Amino acid sequence: MRSGLYYGYVAMVEGIVARIRGDLGDKPAVCVATGGLATTIAEETSAIDHVSPDLTLHGLRLVWNRNDPAREGGGGTPAS
Repeated sequence: MRSGLYYGYVAMVEGIVARIRGDLGDKPAVCVATGGLATTIAEETSAIDHVSPDLTLHGLRLVWNRNDPAREGGGGTPAS
């Protein structure tokens, strides 16, 4: 059961990346895996170019810092 879930997920990622790259034609596309299992999946496939498990959290921190009026240069009123 675990093997089926694992390899099924790897195949799903490979399929999605292949379709997106196919849609882009000759344009280069870099695949960045994010999330807690990114490293585990990336070890099994060559479709993933880079791994950044905490990319979403870094992005949220940047948004928070830009919208925090208490920070110097914070950017004004926070988003609601």
